[in-house]
Amino acid sequence: MDSQAAKRRDMFEPSVLVGTADQARSRKERFEERFSWRKAFTPFNLLFALFALLYAAAFWNHLSRWWFNPLITTDDALQQSFIFHAVTHPHIFAGDLIYNAMKGYLAPLHYWINYAITLLTQDPVMTGHWVMLLQLVPCVLFIFLGVRAASAAIPAYLGVMWLLHTRNVVQRLTGGLPRGWAAPLLAAYLCFALRGNHKLVLLTLLIGCLTHPPATALAALSYGLLLLWRVACKETRESHVKPLLVYLALSPLYLALTFYVIHRPPE
Repeated sequence: MDSQAAKRRDMFEPSVLVGTADQARSRKERFEERFSWRKAFTPFNLLFALFALLYAAAFWNHLSRWWFNPLITTDDALQQSFIFHAVTHPHIFAGDLIYNAMKGYLAPLHYWINYAITLLTQDPVMTGHWVMLLQLVPCVLFIFLGVRAASAAIPAYLGVMWLLHTRNVVQRLTGGLPRGWAAPLLAAYLCFALRGNHKLVLLTLLIGCLTHPPATALAALSYGLLLLWRVACKETRESHVKPLLVYLALSPLYLALTFYVIHRPPE
């Protein structure tokens, strides 16, 4: 009896109570982490998700007559996609000055993405449609994730609908042109910066140097100012000194890649 009474007394010792509270807290945290996805399935979130899906369906229905139509393209796309006829007919533009000039105009990653898709489609016009899809889908995804990281799911759904509604942005993606990479690159940068993922921001800048240097320069400048501001603030200085140093160390690489992409031979 005395031993049982002693055990009961020990249960109420401060150290035991603290340990029990810590265990309960850790169990609660593990439970919340495991089932945090359920928070996304609230009635209002589901309602706005339905609105976003309906808007995306209306967006597709409006473009379906022209998108992925092998007879439809734009004059800008024709000026830059004709060079990919050389994928199926390698010697068709041999010695052609215009072909050489337009090929040199394209960023390396954009060129090879188009080259690979043309091997599959055998049609530069259809390649432009697929590249537009590759540009639009990441843009929608990163806008959603970025706004959700900064706010909540409902504003993120509204952000996606507003993006699809913004004619000036979607119009720049038409035809899968090099300029179309600006939107997904900037959306990816904002998403990863808002989520605090330093490595993915740096990866985005690296990809941007090989696809759209002007948009990448804007994102790089913005991120450098953000890191400087975080280092200047006492509360965030310790956690952002290393990212700033890594960013400064990689800046020469980004500059060298950008110079390589935009450099044009004298001829």
